[in-house]
Amino acid sequence: IEIGCQEPEYWITAIPELICLSKKEDHGVQRKVIVMMSKLCRNKGCAQIIVENGGLSLLVDMAGHDNGEIALHAITSLSSLATGSDERIQAIFKSGIMVKVPILLDHHKKNIRKETCNALFK
Repeated sequence: IEIGCQEPEYWITAIPELICLSKKEDHGVQRKVIVMMSKLCRNKGCAQIIVENGGLSLLVDMAGHDNGEIALHAITSLSSLATGSDERIQAIFKSGIMVKVPILLDHHKKNIRKETCNALFK
């Protein structure tokens, strides 16, 4: 499904399904879910829907994923969401991401450290 082909309201029902899929122990499925969430976070109409419908918990969980590609997509998504309203930024802080920040800043992959800094200083 292309992100642009559906109205943002469509994703209200899709986000819980994506969260459910992300619980599978299959890194391939998790990667596809987080890539989809990353695209949704860049869509202004969908970003708030993600926050309001449980998507933040998925992104925070995936930010600590042992697969660097999955973690990077999650951090990039959180960074995209951080460009929103003060309420959205507050929701991100309340989501528990700050507990993971020290670990992310000490990650062995430079791009994860870099994206974590970008998200913090937006």
